[in-house]
Amino acid sequence: MEIRFKNRRELICLSLWCVFSFFYILNSSLLPVGMVFKALQLGTMEALGVVFLTSDHVKLKKVIFVILLTLCSLIMLKNGGKKIYLVYVFFLLNHEHIKFDKLVRCTIASVLVSTLFVIGLSQIGVVEDFIFIRETGEKAHSLGFLYYYNASAQIMFVSIMYLYVKEKVSWAMLGVIAGVSYLFFKICTTRLPFYMMLIVLVMYVLIYKLNLIKSLNHLPIKCYSVIAFPVMTVLCVFAALNYNPQNKTHLMANDILNGRLRLSKQAFDVYGIKLLGQKVEMQGRTYGQVQNFYFFIDSGYILSVVEYGLIFTIILSFLYSILYLYACRENDKKLFIWITMILGFNVVNGCWFAIMYNPILYMLFHMEKDRIYDFMCSSKLNKVFHYRRER
Repeated sequence: MEIRFKNRRELICLSLWCVFSFFYILNSSLLPVGMVFKALQLGTMEALGVVFLTSDHVKLKKVIFVILLTLCSLIMLKNGGKKIYLVYVFFLLNHEHIKFDKLVRCTIASVLVSTLFVIGLSQIGVVEDFIFIRETGEKAHSLGFLYYYNASAQIMFVSIMYLYVKEKVSWAMLGVIAGVSYLFFKICTTRLPFYMMLIVLVMYVLIYKLNLIKSLNHLPIKCYSVIAFPVMTVLCVFAALNYNPQNKTHLMANDILNGRLRLSKQAFDVYGIKLLGQKVEMQGRTYGQVQNFYFFIDSGYILSVVEYGLIFTIILSFLYSILYLYACRENDKKLFIWITMILGFNVVNGCWFAIMYNPILYMLFHMEKDRIYDFMCSSKLNKVFHYRRER
């Protein structure tokens, strides 16, 4: 996998992305890099700001877009206290200097190296491989990370991005990806990333490798792509708000989701829904210790509504709908598979705004402008419009 840089600005932006994403992963491990990561956030924003200000030209619509993004990030910073969203904005400021495929390749390299680096340190004893005892009695290895889910989820995203950027993936390589996913499943006891990876591999084989679906550019698939994320968001919120522990069906669904449905209901009971979000105090399991109080919102849809706010959730859902529709219009099957994975995985593990190892939102800035609105201006709608105008 080769990465070439077309100019100095692209080299600077992608280098900063690699370094920042590398330390982003390290910061989720047991390595004491918290202060370094905070300093890196400030340094990255300063460097990207210089690149932006020294650009040859700045369009008015870009300035307006940047102001809106910054306002959204400041609102999230005020409510959630996460400065990292401002770093995302500064990377977005310079999107024109970065090709999406190169960004994905850099993300693969950075996330894979950092993840394997932490795992390696845990195996030689530099950082501890804490073992979480799950409710079923299974031993879940954290492999040097704060939580046993980190390593398997990161490897899953690396695998999916590899399928996206690689032109042709051999059957042997598909087998290797499935085998690695199974290995992490056995070590970390993380069922969802393993099952999701298997679904992705099946979709890749059927849709892309065997080409059983010739084209995604059909009305039913496009309609599905437009409503999938809004509907999934509404379904998750509805299920959480109406969760009843006295109902056997609800209890069964909660068990399947490892208690996430009950915790989502608790989140709405305690915090409610606000337009601009709010600060949410969460307490997860740390270092394998069983704690008296556990409250953690795993679902990306629920977390977005409760912590980031209703307005932000609507905007994010709309953006993913645009991406999904674009994949159908362009018959980009690999992009379609990637987005489908996010749609399902985000139900139980927040990933749709985890940009440092899931940078798919940057695709929004590399789409052909005329193709975004094709569905709204389809030939059938035009025929109806012209018919009525003639009458």
